[in-house]
This record gives sequence, C-alpha cells and structure tokens, in this order.
Amino acid sequence: MKVKHYPLLNETKYIKHLDNGLQVVIIPKPGFNKTFAVFATHYGALMNKFIPYGEKEYVEFPLGIAHFLEHKMFDMPDGKDATELFAELGLDSNAATSYNMTAYLFSGTKNIVEGLNLLLDFVQTPYFTEESVLREQGIIDQELKMYLDNPSDNLQLGLMENMFKHYPL
Repeated sequence: MKVKHYPLLNETKYIKHLDNGLQVVIIPKPGFNKTFAVFATHYGALMNKFIPYGEKEYVEFPLGIAHFLEHKMFDMPDGKDATELFAELGLDSNAATSYNMTAYLFSGTKNIVEGLNLLLDFVQTPYFTEESVLREQGIIDQELKMYLDNPSDNLQLGLMENMFKHYPL
C-alpha cells in the first residue's frame, strides 16, 4: 500500500492497487461524521474508445456512451433503481460525467459498508432492456435540451466549438 501525507492539510492518503485493476484510495478524516465514497472511471464525455483491462486492443463506442451509462448503471435487475436502495439505507447517491471521467458516489453517516457493497455491485453488474434503453435516450435528450437552454452552458459549448475544430459535443 502506498501512503502519501499532505502536511499542509494534515491528511494522509492510502492507495492500494487491486489485482483486478481497481485503485482504492482512502483518506481518513478524524472528527468527521459523514462518509463519502466515490467509484470513478477515466471514461468521460469526450472519450469513445479505450483498452479494456487485460486487453491489448482499443474498443470503440459512440460518443455520449459514458453519459448514457452514467444513467443506466442505476437500473437493477429486480426493477429497482440503485438510488432507491441507497435511500433505504439512509444514504444520498449521485453520479456525474465530465469530459474525461464518470463517477458514482454516495454519502451518509450510517450503513457505510452496505453502501459500499451496493456501489460496487451496481456499477459492475449492468442491466439493460430494450425498453429502458429507449426511455433513457429520451431522458438524456431532454437533459441536453435543458443544458442548451442555460446561457452559461451555451457559452461554454460555443467556446469549445470555436477553440477546437473537431469538438465532438
């Protein structure tokens, strides 16, 4: 395990690389009552190809798949939504997709181990049906329209399109 201390922050970070490629980072916060857990991957909105763990060749996907998966990963095979299961545990959950990362997270003051198990389970066991995929496409379309209705988001998109000749978003 790698240990890195940050004296100015009085914090220590513990980093462990697991055999399956997962990197676990723990930052204890003595005196804090709330726990935050994040499962993140280096796969975001501007990425459409990657080399899967243990493979040598790139796999290519349509742009937007990271954001689509961010939404769909919460679907569980039993028909429930992982957000509901986190809420039943008294935990808040969310997810976000940036240009280069997708993250799933939860926070709370109790049932942390159960929350970690749920987080690891739902992000590693995708469940899709044709109906849910079509429904999600409509939801994401509405979300994108909402962003385009926001002046600051519109400004950022315009800047990116003008700065980069082949801006994919």
